Amino acid sequence: MKLSSVISRCRVESKILFKSNFSIKGITNNSKKMKENFIFTAIQGKQFDGHKFIQDFYHLKNFAIISNCKNKVLKYLKKIPENFSLIETNYPIKLCNEIASLIYPNNISEKIAVTGTNGKTSVSEFVRQLWHIYGFESASVGTLGIQSSKKHKKSNLTTLDGIDFHKTLSKLQKIGCKKIVTEASSIGIDRWRLFPAKFDKLAFTNLTRDHIDYHKTFRKYRESKLDLFRNYKTSNSLAIINSDDPNSTFFLKECKINRIKVLDYGFNAKFLKITKIQIKSNLSIIKIELNKKEMEIILRTICEFDILNKFCALLLVKGINIKKNDFSNLNKLSMPRGRFDKVFDKQFKVYIDYAHTPDALKNVFKGLQKIKKKYLFALIGCGGNRDSGKRNLMTKIALKYCDKVIITDDNPRFENPEKIREEMLLGINKKNLTRIYNIGNRRKAIEFGIKNLKKDDIFIITGKGHEDYQIIKNKKKYFSDYKIVEKILG
Repeated sequence: MKLSSVISRCRVESKILFKSNFSIKGITNNSKKMKENFIFTAIQGKQFDGHKFIQDFYHLKNFAIISNCKNKVLKYLKKIPENFSLIETNYPIKLCNEIASLIYPNNISEKIAVTGTNGKTSVSEFVRQLWHIYGFESASVGTLGIQSSKKHKKSNLTTLDGIDFHKTLSKLQKIGCKKIVTEASSIGIDRWRLFPAKFDKLAFTNLTRDHIDYHKTFRKYRESKLDLFRNYKTSNSLAIINSDDPNSTFFLKECKINRIKVLDYGFNAKFLKITKIQIKSNLSIIKIELNKKEMEIILRTICEFDILNKFCALLLVKGINIKKNDFSNLNKLSMPRGRFDKVFDKQFKVYIDYAHTPDALKNVFKGLQKIKKKYLFALIGCGGNRDSGKRNLMTKIALKYCDKVIITDDNPRFENPEKIREEMLLGINKKNLTRIYNIGNRRKAIEFGIKNLKKDDIFIITGKGHEDYQIIKNKKKYFSDYKIVEKILG
């Protein structure tokens, strides 16, 4: 496909300077991946300026640069090569991702995007598993990586970089995937990583404090989530909304403005309304009204958030065609790795969970409260260079629901881990401080927690879940909560 042909098909406004109309073989924003007949997107980031790498491309036979600053490009090129084109635009990332969608096309029949503070990973994985149960070749893309029956690949991002997203969809289609579900993070939406994809179904799980370090205000955080329903819908899109969340009114209003049909779920819902949940042993007996028809559902779970996530997933898969017998498939689902994962259950119980926000902690602790016989122990930590305002909130929530709390290091990044733990203890009174153990070394903290467990106690290790690393400064060091527990308990 020729450069001029690709640009002419893009909706993002741009103009080509120094035209060299070559056949495009790829696009990248990583200078190390730049090749002949490629387009490079020069982005000015917080730490790096992509324009600085342009001077490394002189040896290439044909290449083009996308930029919003012609003068910067000329500054680093110094001399204009004959085989060069400059694509000037006010929206380099959007244009880059739109070009990627044309270079790496797909014909996947159904695309779903899930957004919310918590539950994105579980809902996406449940959707993928349900599709498999119903006989569809499918894939999920998100925090756990790219997962299908034929492919598994790790990812460092909740929402893939735009180029990788379109490349991934193209590859999944080639191996037979008919349906995909992706997690849509607020940062991913804000950075146009999914652009210009359109989704057949859009889901909203919940909204609580997170990523304030990036968005600065909760309102801006919410607006980024709402953008999914503004910019990524089709004329026939269906929205699945958790009506119990206080922010659901904003999403319902956005759906009304954009003429998106809504199927809601929860205690306040109109379509899938929960009227009662009763916990018996490890089961939940749930009374619901499905499109105003009463029925009783039994699920092998003890957590309200797990019930909501599974209902959301089933609605995403079945939509308006959902029937009572579809709910039995929810008991065939496996929890995603690192999500309320019971890893030991003998004289005491040990769980590992990814919860790293105040609301996520509250949800898992409330679930465990329903089955605890004696003491509930929790291990919590907070990441560095992230929203510091939530640190002592997380400690207060742990103290509210748990008998003992171990504070330890998560991913300190470039912050002093001791300082992070000190901020987690701000505002805690002397009486509650006696219930807290401050153990920075995460391995020792887990060992301490397990060695102090007695019969019928529960220990929940939170924050990292499936992650098998700790980020200290700019280095990833191998670390797995699972491996530590396995080593101690066998």
